[in-house]
Amino acid sequence: MITLLYGSDEFRSWERLIALKEEFFKKNASDANSTVFDFGGNDKLSLNKIRSDIFSSGLFSSKKMIIFKNALIHSDKDFQDGLSVVLEEKFLSEDTDIIFWEKSEPKRRDKLFRTLSKIGKLERFDRFSEAGLLKWVEKRAEERGSKISRSALEKLVSFVGDDLQKMSNEIEKLVNFSPKKEIKVEDVDLFVRSKIESNIFETIEALSSRNKNRALKLFYGQLENGDDPFYILSMYIYQFRNLLKIGSFYFKGINDKNIITRETKLHPFVVQKGLSQLRGSSFIDLKKIYRQLESLDEKSKTGEEKIEEALEKFIIKF
Repeated sequence: MITLLYGSDEFRSWERLIALKEEFFKKNASDANSTVFDFGGNDKLSLNKIRSDIFSSGLFSSKKMIIFKNALIHSDKDFQDGLSVVLEEKFLSEDTDIIFWEKSEPKRRDKLFRTLSKIGKLERFDRFSEAGLLKWVEKRAEERGSKISRSALEKLVSFVGDDLQKMSNEIEKLVNFSPKKEIKVEDVDLFVRSKIESNIFETIEALSSRNKNRALKLFYGQLENGDDPFYILSMYIYQFRNLLKIGSFYFKGINDKNIITRETKLHPFVVQKGLSQLRGSSFIDLKKIYRQLESLDEKSKTGEEKIEEALEKFIIKF
């Protein structure tokens, strides 16, 4: 059997390759082996070596899987013509599974693609439409034993987009942390912050540990990415407001995460992170910082201060 996996969705085509490989070894557990030819490397692969591997019979194994990675997009015409001849000789054999995996779209007019179209099975993986992505995410969560509400589903997709590798990681995290295996919108808000929110969270952590250089680097990176400075400020205020809520217990000697979670109505994860950020601070300092942010917010909205310069000054003087 000869299979070509290709298309713009590298994540799903790669998962399909792994599934086919697992299926092959499960079916031929005791008498199988595999070989990978990776055309993305710097070494030029020998057609004679490939031909020898395809037609050779193993001493102890009768079933073989040969995987070609990026053979269509990283090999020249002469090589593709020669490999096409080899494949046409071999494709009727039942003792060898041959898989071509391409990380992007190959040229359809090339000899090798036309040969594979004729003698092999083609599986194309295109990037999802919005509706397709929503359906895939929902199914992915269900496969991992969790339901996801429609509002959570839509917010998750708006945060992550169609980066399926990142999306897969976020789904795993949500499934592991969401209670009762039901992902709700508040879980997404908490665990799957958009890029800007994630950077802001890191900035607060850097400020809490008195690492001004890192805080400034994160802030400048947000501005370079075109993030709205007024939104950045609003998130600073939001984060320090939560720290004040947690600090009202912490600075009274109450360190029990469960008590603070119950009284503040904050998520346990937020409380745990907040407790770690409050070490080395004082409640007086915390209130002072919060008042500075509120003043900064008012002055920037009335035009007394430029928001970018005010935020920079706040971090430097922290």
